[in-house]
This record gives sequence, structure tokens and C-alpha cells, in this order.
Amino acid sequence: QLYQPNVTRGFVVDASLPPLQENHDASIQRFGDQFIATWNGAQNASFLTKHQLIRVAVSTDGVSWDDSKALHEAACDNLTDCNQWQPTMIVVTPPHSRPVLWVFWSQFQSGGIYKSPPKQSAWFMSVLEDGGTWKHRRFDGPFADTTGTQWRLFPTQDPVQLSTGRVLVPVSMLPSAKPDTSATNSVLITDDFGGTFKLSP
Repeated sequence: QLYQPNVTRGFVVDASLPPLQENHDASIQRFGDQFIATWNGAQNASFLTKHQLIRVAVSTDGVSWDDSKALHEAACDNLTDCNQWQPTMIVVTPPHSRPVLWVFWSQFQSGGIYKSPPKQSAWFMSVLEDGGTWKHRRFDGPFADTTGTQWRLFPTQDPVQLSTGRVLVPVSMLPSAKPDTSATNSVLITDDFGGTFKLSP
């Protein structure tokens, strides 16, 4: 006998209607008794490199979702030129503590991902405790690897917590000195549950 599930679909956001008609880079996690979705949301394609914010919405059943909100609009130095990108989520269990939800994402101003001056690029760690409110940490660029080379970091997807407690966060590493094609990839490592991070060699 074949398993034939009954699939029900719902919209997290209906992109055929304003105000968010450009949406991508979505992540969804089950956390506590609800689903949490995060993604990039912009008014339309012309706003992608000008005013794109990380959005967050919540659902109890995965079908009906509340109205989305900006995750951390206050991070923007200039609301008309703020480019937030690609949230990636993981539920982390610290020792002797309840699970928490981590969201990693990046922000660029004055030119977008590849053209922002290094000092106007940053990556963020947003943390949600069950039943709590979001708390945000900002890590300004550039960020040095083990050789001292400076990079602007762009968290990507699928962070993982190892059995040792170590958390690995995949990142794209964008050149800090000048925009070119020599970007590469690595992972951020934390062994103290988000207290400090270092780049893998």
C-alpha cells in the first residue's frame, strides 16, 4: 500500500498583492509550538538593492500565517538604502538549557552585496527564546580569517550543531579590498554557543 498524504497549501505571503511582491531566500523552522518563516522581502524588483528587509512570520499549523514583520529594521543606518539578505535558521540546544532559535543574515548599504564599502557591511545573529522576544547581535565587517585576510561575510544556508555542541554556519566570503571574482566559501565556528565566532581555515 502506498502512502498518500493529504497535502494542504497556504501562503506565507501572497506576492501577487502589495506591499511585498519580491520575496526569496526563505527558511522555515519548527520552534516550540509554532512554525517560523524568514525571508528577504521587498516592494518590487527595483527595491532589491535599495530597501530589502528580512521578514518574519509565524504559524501554528503551517497553513495560516500572521502578517509578516521586519525582523530588525532598526539595523539600517539609512532606510532608503538598506539591503538585508538571506536568513538561515537553526534551533540550538545549549547545555542545561532550553532550545533557542538562531537566525543568521547579512546587511549591506551603499551599493549592495558586491559594492558596499567594507565598513558598511555586517552580518547578524538574531536569537529567539521560546515565548520571548528577538535579540540581535551585529558583527561589523570586515572579518579576518586565520591568515589575516579580510572578508565581508554572507551567511548562506543549513547551519548545523554537532554532538560536541559546536555550531557550524556556512558562509560565502566576499573580497574586502575590492569587488572581484575571488569570493570563496567557509564556515563560521562557535564553541561557546554564540559567544564568539571564528572562521574555519
